[in-house]
Amino acid sequence: MESSVNVNRRNFLISSLVGAGLLYLAAKYRLSSNHEHHDKILATAAGTPTKTTIYQVAPSGANDKIIACHVSTGKIQAIPVPVNGHQISQHPFDKRLIFTSEKWGEAAALVDLKNEKVLQLIKSEPGTRFFGHSIFSADGKYIICSEIDDKVGTSFLGVRDYQTLKLINKIPSHGIFAHQLRSPDNGKTVLVVNSGVFHQSYAENAPHWKNSPDLHEDGRFNHIDLESGKLLKSTSLGEAGFAHFAFDHNDGSSVVIGNARPIGNPSLISIVKNDGTVIDLRETKAIDYIGEALSVEMDTKNKVAYVTIPDRNLLLQIDYKNNQLLGHLNLEYVRGLAVDQDRLFTSSIQMALAQTTSSKTSMQTWNWQKWNPPGPIYGAHLALLDSYLK
Repeated sequence: MESSVNVNRRNFLISSLVGAGLLYLAAKYRLSSNHEHHDKILATAAGTPTKTTIYQVAPSGANDKIIACHVSTGKIQAIPVPVNGHQISQHPFDKRLIFTSEKWGEAAALVDLKNEKVLQLIKSEPGTRFFGHSIFSADGKYIICSEIDDKVGTSFLGVRDYQTLKLINKIPSHGIFAHQLRSPDNGKTVLVVNSGVFHQSYAENAPHWKNSPDLHEDGRFNHIDLESGKLLKSTSLGEAGFAHFAFDHNDGSSVVIGNARPIGNPSLISIVKNDGTVIDLRETKAIDYIGEALSVEMDTKNKVAYVTIPDRNLLLQIDYKNNQLLGHLNLEYVRGLAVDQDRLFTSSIQMALAQTTSSKTSMQTWNWQKWNPPGPIYGAHLALLDSYLK
């Protein structure tokens, strides 16, 4: 697809959040004095919180919207979007276009940020639901969504036309509750974390799962070829509850996180090496924090991962090469993360900008500069995307 706007390579940050307004936190640490930073846009899918259960999601509120904040100017865009988005993806060529879908929900939307309008609004196919995560294919023709089929009881990657959002193909995720998606090669291969059967009441009410070849009660980290649907690699994570991950394109390492079951056990944070070795940081005694590990991003140059634990107001700093916890910082209700060269962006109850001499220095020494946001955050994710601005 040819873009109808002139696109440069400035970046903007997109967050999919469910809440009454927008807050964000940007932390800056200096890795090199030679980086040049262009304008950024911080954006969020914000709206009225809805009550959800494992079987049913309440309709989206009338106040749902995507908000974009231009960091350099403070200009704010607010686009009404009747979807309680979980995460947002951007078209690889036409930078105006973003896609968001609900988690446990039926709604998804394609949005034109530049012209501030919803281009497509759809519901999932009967008996299926979105699970909140998506990526675009390398050629930009398709959106790949994590989805669940309540009739069969397994998850699939829904391949959808990027313009109409029509479902074209279903690719098995080879697991239960397909969650976050990423690609190591711009959409040719899909990496997916399958959470496994972490809702026992759901499993008990879906006995047909017991007959499914894709039933893995433990979490699975899978590599899937998008064109053929072939499972290229599968790594058992040892237990259910894993949901999100970050991937180092250089050495093939991943940091996979989640929420331990039963609730009250230490956070799930594991390092998966390229050879399939899984290192549980709880077993190394590096991690003993209680609560869901919600978001994770990597500074691949310095082999540092950042993880949020909102229940404990914690931002963790992890050396994933040497499997060590470097430190933590207390930030009120810290949630989403994104990394760009020498910047770390984080959504939180507060907004701040931090700067230090190295990402491996203690976060306690960073120069946090706080901003005043208009309201609280309830969502999970941030993504650093290219700007559609001329």
